[in-house]
Amino acid sequence: RIDELIDSVKRSRSVSSVVVTHDMQTVQSVADRVIMLAPCPRLRSGKAQILFEGSVSELFEASDPRISEFVRGEITDGHCNAYEPTSADPEPTGGRAA
Repeated sequence: RIDELIDSVKRSRSVSSVVVTHDMQTVQSVADRVIMLAPCPRLRSGKAQILFEGSVSELFEASDPRISEFVRGEITDGHCNAYEPTSADPEPTGGRAA
C-alpha cells in the first residue's frame, strides 16, 4: 500500500512530506499534522479556506460539523450538509483555524 511506502520513507530518511488525500485511513497512517481545506466553490465571501489545522487526534475529536461529517463519512451525494448557508459558520474546535 502507498501508506506503508510513505511511512517507510518518512522513518528511514527522516523527511517531511505533504500528502493530499480524502482517505481517513491514510490520514491516520501517515499524518502527524493535518490541514483540512473547504471546497472553494462552497465558501462564502470573506471566509477562510482552512477549516482545521492540528493533530490527527484533534481532527477526529473536532465538533465543527463541516469537519466531523467528512471524517465520519456522512457526506452523501457529494454534498456536505454543513455547507448550507447559515447566519454564521461554526468556529472550528481542536487545532486552530487560520
